[in-house]
Order: sequence, then structure tokens, then C-alpha cells
Amino acid sequence: MDYRPAQRLAALLSEIDQFVAAPAMRPLERLLDRSTASESLIVTLVGPSGVGKSEIVNRLAGERLVTAGPLRPTTTSVAVWGEIDTDYLPGGRVSGPDTPAGIALVDTPPIEHFADTVTDVLDRTDVAMLVVSPERYADVVTAEALAFVRERGVPLCVVFFGELDLATDAASKLGVAIDAVVYENVDALRTVLSSMAEAREGLVDMRDRAAAIFVAARTGDVAQDFADRTGEAQRVAAAAADTFKRFTVDRRRLGSVADRDWDAAAPEVVEAVRASTDAAIDELAVQAEGDGVSEAMVSGADAVFVATERAPIEAWHDRVTEDAILSVKHRHLHPFRLRSVRDEMWRLGIDFERRPPKRVRKALGALLPDLRIASAGALDEAMRAASSNRVSAFVAALDPYANVSPADLRDAAEDLAAAARGSTWEAGVDE
Repeated sequence: MDYRPAQRLAALLSEIDQFVAAPAMRPLERLLDRSTASESLIVTLVGPSGVGKSEIVNRLAGERLVTAGPLRPTTTSVAVWGEIDTDYLPGGRVSGPDTPAGIALVDTPPIEHFADTVTDVLDRTDVAMLVVSPERYADVVTAEALAFVRERGVPLCVVFFGELDLATDAASKLGVAIDAVVYENVDALRTVLSSMAEAREGLVDMRDRAAAIFVAARTGDVAQDFADRTGEAQRVAAAAADTFKRFTVDRRRLGSVADRDWDAAAPEVVEAVRASTDAAIDELAVQAEGDGVSEAMVSGADAVFVATERAPIEAWHDRVTEDAILSVKHRHLHPFRLRSVRDEMWRLGIDFERRPPKRVRKALGALLPDLRIASAGALDEAMRAASSNRVSAFVAALDPYANVSPADLRDAAEDLAAAARGSTWEAGVDE
């Protein structure tokens, strides 16, 4: 099987919100990592509580490797007997005698109690060993476990843990063939495992192809969810553009700082920008309510808390002092007066109705009206710049919906399915 489509799909899925991508990404990881995970055939025992999964492992080992007993559920975590890379398949490792040749066995907790855990293991499994007992072969959990394995296309081995006379009825009710009956000994099961180990290469390839088709189907669901979220995110982005296009800082918030010098008042100017921007974001949140992009809204809200900077306000300060006042200081001012005139100019930027002191009027003369306008305009520009930092951070939270299109995901899924079916694939195009 050609694994390049799997790599391409993984790259696309990594570009979108990982919560959205997870249904396809988790099973896809098998195709990316299985070749280096284990040289053995990975066989996982699955089934309801109390059917004897752990006891079968102990009987194969000839000693007590894992806990088995009447307590339900006895097994509450994954136990691995054999060599499997821990990054590929996490879980507890059990030490003991060698496993059956070419086999790595994985004991799992009951599927009805630990469905997510069993799902993660099955996505990395080569063969599922469904354990059936006389007490539970006819119940709904066993049937659901069988359907769960079949849905993923995992090669199946069915083991009946009980007396032979009930195995035929179990096979009939479940619609499967019983591969081995374990009762007084595990000889028949050892034979089955030996045969599977010899067929490892074919079974792994079969499992990979089934996984690819399963991933392709899941990617279709992901693409639809992603398309819905993309449309919703675009609506929010459009609302953000409209909201902040109309945005202005409420100058009334700046009145309390008009009589203070720059260094003391600048932090309050920044806070005024923050407060006004928050009001605009609140307005946007109301517009976006129900659009289903809550993750982006939360990310945006988190981002804006760190995006308001003092730098744009300081840039305004530099513009007023350097471009305006400093250009005339040598003709009109004594150096010791520069600071007081500079501070006066930034106050004029806040309150355009304020009458400057006589020394400022005298120092700047005919330039004063133009500088007052420039100071006020520069302040507005600086506050918009500071606000823009926050707005950009908010809109950037929607970027995961902009880098990849749903069509890209669907195309990659089709390529992966084609590779699984044996079609020739080259640069994303079936031939």
C-alpha cells in the first residue's frame, strides 16, 4: 500500500482545530507509525466484562501475569505482553515468559466500561481477538463489541472460553466462526496464534487497508463538520470586521488623565483602549452567539488579554514630540521647557477643548492650531493601532478555519481510499 496519501492527509488535518480533526486523526496515526511500532503481530483481546480475557493471557503464559477474578470489572487498564513501542501503544507492560512466537498480546478492560480506551487500542491493533463466554455470548454488549470491531475492519479472531457444546450455539447467534475453544487447555489457541504469526505481513497489510478506508470515511465526516465551522467562522470574521470598522475609543474614559503627565497617565490610556475594545468584543460575541465557533471565541478572548501594548501610544507620544515640538524647540523654546510643552501637547490630544497655557501658546505661536489637530489625530490613530492589536489577535483565533478547505480534506480522503483499494496514486491523482 502507498502511504503517501496518509501523510498528506495527516498534514492537512494538523492544520485545523484538533478537536475537529480527532475522529480521523487518531485512527490515521496507525498508518503513519505502525511500521516501526513492533515486529510482532499485535493481537488485542476485547469483549465484555467477565468473559475471561485476562485468564486467557495467564493460561498462555503459564503463570499469573495479569489480574483475573470474580470482581467486575477486574481489568481497568491496558496491559501489554510483548514488545510494542510505548509511544505507539501506551499502557502497562507485564513481564514474564516469552509470548507466543511473533505475537504481542494486549489485554483490555471491558468495552462497556472503557469504550474510549478500547477504541484507542483497536485503532493500533493488527488483529482483534473477541473473547466470548457461555454466560455472555447472547447479550447485547458482545454483539456491540463485534459490530465495533467490524466497523473498523480489524481482522477478527473469535475465541470461545467455555465448554465446546455451547460454542456452536454462540457461533450461530453471533453469525461468526469460532476460531478456537479454550476450556481445559489453550493448545487450539496456540495453533491459531502461530498461524496468524506466519501470516503477519498479509494481516498487517489487510489491517492497514481497512484502516485507510475507515479513516477516509471518518474524514468525510470531519470535512462536513469543518465546512460548517468554516462558514460559521467566516460569519464571525465578517461581523468582527464590521464591528471594529465602527469602533472608536470613548474619549470620556480619558478625562481623568488629562491633568497628569505622560509617564503617569500612559497606562491609563492603555486601559481606556482595553475597556473600549472589550465593549466591541462583547458586541461581537452577541452577534456570534449560536454560530458554533465557541472554541474560536474563547481563543480570541484569551488572545486579546495579552495583545494590548503600550507601544502604539508611545509611538503617538514620539510623533507629537519629535515631529512637532522638536522641530521648533530651538527657535521658540528653552530646553528646560520642552517636557512641560510636550506633556501639554498630549493633554491637548485628549481634550481638544482644553486651552493651552500662555507659555505653550507663546512657544508654538502660529503652529499651535495645526499641532493641536495633529496631536488629537495622532492620539486617535495610536489608539486605533493599539485596538487593532487586540482585534487582530481575536480574528487570528479563526485562522485554523482559513488554512485548509473542506474540499482539500475530501480530496485527500479519496486519495487514501484509492491507495487502500490498490489504485495507482501519484501526487494526489488517481490514474
